[in-house]
Amino acid sequence: MDRRTEKALSDMVGKESGHIRELQEKKEKRFWRNVDTSGSLSEAIEGLTKDEMDKIRKNLSLKGLSSLTKADLAAELVKVIPAEFETLLYSLDRERYELIKAVAANSGSLDNVDISMKKASALMGYGLAFAGMKQGKKVLFLPSELVELFVRTDGDKLEKTVERNTQWLRLTSGMIYYYGVMDVELITEKISELTGRDVNPSEFLEVILHAFGYYGEMRYSQYSIYDHRVADPGKIVDEQKTKSGLNYYPFTTEEFLKAGEPGYIDRTPAMDKFINLLLKYYKLKDEETNEIAWQLIKSINQGAKPEELLQYLQTQVEIPSFDFAQLLTAEIMNLYNNTRQWALKGYTPNELSQKNKKPLTPLGTPPSTAAQKESNVIDLKTRKKIGRNEPCPCGSMKKYKKCCGK
Repeated sequence: MDRRTEKALSDMVGKESGHIRELQEKKEKRFWRNVDTSGSLSEAIEGLTKDEMDKIRKNLSLKGLSSLTKADLAAELVKVIPAEFETLLYSLDRERYELIKAVAANSGSLDNVDISMKKASALMGYGLAFAGMKQGKKVLFLPSELVELFVRTDGDKLEKTVERNTQWLRLTSGMIYYYGVMDVELITEKISELTGRDVNPSEFLEVILHAFGYYGEMRYSQYSIYDHRVADPGKIVDEQKTKSGLNYYPFTTEEFLKAGEPGYIDRTPAMDKFINLLLKYYKLKDEETNEIAWQLIKSINQGAKPEELLQYLQTQVEIPSFDFAQLLTAEIMNLYNNTRQWALKGYTPNELSQKNKKPLTPLGTPPSTAAQKESNVIDLKTRKKIGRNEPCPCGSMKKYKKCCGK
């Protein structure tokens, strides 16, 4: 890509990003509007927009109310939300429970709260809490009717259920992080195996689905749960089916729980080695290296090849010479071969190659179809010097002298 085209694309991306940012700011401003936290449940609901009321209606699966006016729907929600509140509390995990408990303990209003619009909107979408601005600061609040219901419901039984729900969520999120997509029945069987306790599938699914909007790291489709990074869950399932004789990689409970933490990045020795190489040559902040690691893991799992990973890196850092491009390519291949992949049921290509006792296929040598399907391994050994008029190894289809060799 020449510098003129690169600048044009950069300008285009910049304008698009600016437009998206402007839309998000407007959305945030509409959501975080001034509210009266001392009013009744009826007043809190009447202060919602029709779209916000409809979200509650849909989340609570309320039938026959879609054609109601805003005023009539508000009147129905005033009756329904208290009736559903206790059941909803029993679907919470630790973070959401502690947040609502803090609101209730603070006379129903938690001022200057540090919470994103996404999370606040998710709570409000079930009528579990309301959000807005008070004296220029974000606030979460519960009308007195809901505070009383929380105090009445809170206790050992709720605490134990919240602890169980938290474990279910973390284990599920960890499984999906490594496996990409799993059938609900298989997940519940695995959780039962790991915890030694039976898991009711319908109760489990209710807990998981209620958490989706709040955390945003899992999705649900056709009785399967999949990671938010998965672009095509059906494709991952099909790829996993070609390895029907291969069991899922046997992670421990602790490994699943760790991977189930929001924002987790699998910093393997290969990833640390790669990031340390970048830090040796570039001044990068922690958030920048984390973003690079996250993008590389996602891209590998989405089927990107090493040359595409190098192209991505070129958008993040300047590659000054062909020799350095070769060095990066070698480390990218090492990273690729040692990254856990959804299509391989959580194995790395190297682990699967060793499990099958098959040698690595030299780069540039077409592997047999069977070997390619089994391990997806790319070797690091066979590399040669490339002339300035030969195709650039980054995959851009340009001559090396007009790409990485500039």
